[in-house]
Amino acid sequence: MEKQYTELTMELIKALAYGLTDEEAVEDEDMTVEEMKQFRLEYAEEIAERVEELKGAGFID
Repeated sequence: MEKQYTELTMELIKALAYGLTDEEAVEDEDMTVEEMKQFRLEYAEEIAERVEELKGAGFID
């Protein structure tokens, strides 16, 4: 199954890459913590890639 990359998906990937916890990430979204945990697993590769991009650009350590 192909993944859906909506604006929300991309924003969540970025937020998680910056280090937001699952609890923090769902505060402004219509998701449960359990759904966010599943999202984190499903998009783990994309989150890791974004972390490396942010590190390379000096935005995070």
